[in-house]
Amino acid sequence: MSEILHLAALAVTLWAANPPPGALAPTAKPSSAAPAAQPAPAADRVSVPPAPANAFETALADHDRGDWADAARYFFWYIKTSAQTALNYGWAEYFLGEDLVNLGFTQAGVD
Repeated sequence: MSEILHLAALAVTLWAANPPPGALAPTAKPSSAAPAAQPAPAADRVSVPPAPANAFETALADHDRGDWADAARYFFWYIKTSAQTALNYGWAEYFLGEDLVNLGFTQAGVD
C-alpha cells in the first residue's frame, strides 16, 4: 500500500505542476474585507476535480504516442477520482507505472 501512496504523491506533484487543460476551475474573487492569510495546502491534501469521462482513453492515447508526462497525469487523475472497482482502474495503475519508468522515476514506477 505504501508504494501506491508514493506513486500517488509523485503523480499529485506532477499534476499540480502542470494540470491538464481545464482541470482547475477558476477561483472566486476574494471579498473586499481583509482576507485571512492561509497556508498553502500540503501536496497530499490537494483537492483534485473529477476526471472527465474520457480520462482513461486520453491517457492511453498519450501513452501510445509516447507522451508519458501527459499520460501519467491523466492516468493518475483517473485513479485518484475513480473507485477501485472502476472498469480500467487496474490498467490505469499499470500504465501509470510504465509511464513513470519511462520518465525516469524507476522506483516509483516499479512500486
